[in-house]
Amino acid sequence: MSITDASTNTRTLAELVAATGLPGNTDLRDRQTLPGLTGLTRGNLLREGILTLDRLAEYDDLPLGDIRNFGPGCLKNVRAVLAQAADQANATA
Repeated sequence: MSITDASTNTRTLAELVAATGLPGNTDLRDRQTLPGLTGLTRGNLLREGILTLDRLAEYDDLPLGDIRNFGPGCLKNVRAVLAQAADQANATA
């Protein structure tokens, strides 16, 4: 079963980050890291000081929703991109 199905919404961000297999210190400022992140999503994360996957894993849906301009679309984008990276990691494992 792919984690990009409905179960993606039940996994925490920490679980999705871990499933990517990427190092926790992966820098979100690098546009090649998680290239599916929209400019709005990436900009909101960086402005909030979320610069690495480890830092992103500390958040959950509600605190991310408190970030200015970080609405449901940005949250959906983060979850979808993490799920896609996890699927790619599982496919190569």
